[in-house]
Amino acid sequence: MRKISLFFVLTLLFTSCNNENNEPPLLMNLLIENWGPYDSSTGVSGDFEFRSDIKAIFFNEYGRLYAVGTPDESANPTFEYKVPRDTFVYIPIDGVVSHINWQPTSGYKQDDWEIFIKPSMQSDWMIIIDHVVSINCDRSSTKVCDLPLTINGVEITTGTEVKAGDLFGYVGNSEDNSGGNVFGRTEISVGKYIKDGNQVVGTISYCPMRYLDPSVKQNLELSINNIMASYETWLGDSSFYDEANMVAPGCVYSQITESNGKTTPAK
Repeated sequence: MRKISLFFVLTLLFTSCNNENNEPPLLMNLLIENWGPYDSSTGVSGDFEFRSDIKAIFFNEYGRLYAVGTPDESANPTFEYKVPRDTFVYIPIDGVVSHINWQPTSGYKQDDWEIFIKPSMQSDWMIIIDHVVSINCDRSSTKVCDLPLTINGVEITTGTEVKAGDLFGYVGNSEDNSGGNVFGRTEISVGKYIKDGNQVVGTISYCPMRYLDPSVKQNLELSINNIMASYETWLGDSSFYDEANMVAPGCVYSQITESNGKTTPAK
């Protein structure tokens, strides 16, 4: 029998772990599942409800610039949805919860959860889901509900294994211009940490559409294109989204680096 050297075994293990760490996750959904079709008579498209009394962009695309031309200019590193408070949120990948954080309101409305999911604990990749409240909360009430996130009645904690499609909450909270808490929001981003040794010095986020599982890619691309077109129709402004210059549906850029409070987008 041929003997296998210790060096060969260690090299194989290192290569396997390294490949695992660098293998990106493939999204089976984009948090919400009902995208349409659009009904122009009601302004409703699936889970989206375009309302003139809500001063919001109902779908904020990846890379939308804020405070343009000022020192505070920044690029949105997520897909952000403004939708009714009772909209369900689903786990987008098979993986493990690496971090979960309760976010109290400070400066702007939060009082909801942020959760990080990795393909494995050793992975360099992470899916960040910001602004979620427990499926056990009463979303007809605007009172703070800090009940823990659960899946099938089991509390989600660090180390919890999750499956794509698991229902785990409602969208989180969002204020309108009058200070009311009548609508909801949630965000999804795909990213990695930037490290200097063991210290995290920033993050890189990536266009979510570049990481769709092939089985859902075509339908989700169509859904994103349709929600942008529907919103433009409702708004009466066909130029609101710059689709012609997007690198993928809903993505102005391929990646955005965040460090020292600044965002640096790249095509």
